[in-house]
Amino acid sequence: MAWIALSYRGEEYTAKELIEISKKFLEGTGITYTSYEVYDDCDMLMICGVDEAGRGPLAGPVCAAAVILPKGLELPGLNDSKKLTEKKRAQLFEEIKAHALSYCIAFATEQEIDEINILQATFLAMKRAIAQLEGKADFALIDGNRETD
Repeated sequence: MAWIALSYRGEEYTAKELIEISKKFLEGTGITYTSYEVYDDCDMLMICGVDEAGRGPLAGPVCAAAVILPKGLELPGLNDSKKLTEKKRAQLFEEIKAHALSYCIAFATEQEIDEINILQATFLAMKRAIAQLEGKADFALIDGNRETD
C-alpha cells in the first residue's frame, strides 16, 4: 500500500517535500510510497481515506478512522466534519457505514499519548485503523501535514 498526504492545513510544502515526509513516515512499515496519478484511472484500485479526531482535548484517547468507499461514490456533505452539525455528522456516519467496502475505527490510549506524545499517538491510531481494514487498500489518502519523529 502507498501513503499520500491529502491536505496541508494551511501549510505549504513542495511535492518533493511531501514525498520525503511520506517516505520517512513509512520507514519500517512495509508500506511503500507512490504517486496517486499512477493509479488515477484504475477501476480496481482500493483507496482508503484516513483522518483523526480527539487531538484537541486535554484528556482522553485519540481516535482515527480509515474507510474504503466505492470508486465514484459521492456523499453530499462529506468534506470537513468540523463544519457539520452533530446531526449531519451522525447521518453521514450511517451513510458511510452503509456504502463502505470496509471501515475501521481505532484508538491510541491516554497512556500511549503520555508515553509517545499526541502526534505519534495519532500516527499509531491511523496505522491501527489501516491495518484492521477488511481487505487491503492499495494506498491511503491521509488528512495531515506532519512527519513522524
